[in-house]
Amino acid sequence: MKTINQAVEELENLVQNELPRYNIPYKQGRTIRIGKTIIRRSQRNGYMVIDTDENATVTTAFSKHGAVAIAKAYSDGRNIQQYEKLDNELQNTLSILCSTTTVLV
Repeated sequence: MKTINQAVEELENLVQNELPRYNIPYKQGRTIRIGKTIIRRSQRNGYMVIDTDENATVTTAFSKHGAVAIAKAYSDGRNIQQYEKLDNELQNTLSILCSTTTVLV
């Protein structure tokens, strides 16, 4: 029978060793990690998608879901322009919706 501490250590080892092989998003502190890509909340720009290998910003996204989609596509080596376009459309639609609601009230 395993103790709680042994089970916790086994789970930590599993997360440390097995998760980097797969592009599964997981939260670590205030960042979301997907493979070698991290997502951080920015004060001005929404969410920043950062490549840790190159230590460079890939792009910024308006929504967290958009940032996760962009980071996942970037980690898989796919084109991220379509995800950036959808995120920009979401930002524009939300902006129009908020201004319309303000005018109606």
